[in-house]
Order: sequence, then C-alpha cells, then structure tokens
Amino acid sequence: MPVLKKQDTDRDEPKNYQPISNLTFISKVLKHIVVEQVIQHLEEADLMLKFQSTYHKHHCAESTHVGFVRHS
Repeated sequence: MPVLKKQDTDRDEPKNYQPISNLTFISKVLKHIVVEQVIQHLEEADLMLKFQSTYHKHHCAESTHVGFVRHS
C-alpha cells in the first residue's frame, strides 16, 4: 500500500509515494504455521516431555511448577 512521503506533496504525483511492505504480517503468519506443524509432529511422535507445558494446549508455566512440587 503506497503512502505519501510527505503530507504537503502533490497526491497526484506517483514519485511522492513510498511502498509499505507487509513482511511483518507475513512473517508472523508463517511463524504461526511452522510452530503448529512442529508441535503437531512432536505430539504425534510422542516427543513432548511430560512436564513441557510451554507448547501444550491448555497448559501454562504455573502448571509446570505445580506438577514438580506435587511429584518431587
């Protein structure tokens, strides 16, 4: 999406516009897709640690600490 370089320039002149990249958005979407695929592979191959709660659905860091206290 082109954006004016300066607000006081002629809006009808194409050289007064600069392109805006959407790479940040695209990289976030790509990261989300890759993370989901890696997590799915780790779960299907049973490679996730029992107390690894960072990427387990419905878990948080606190659940890891509670699990260690109960099992130690």
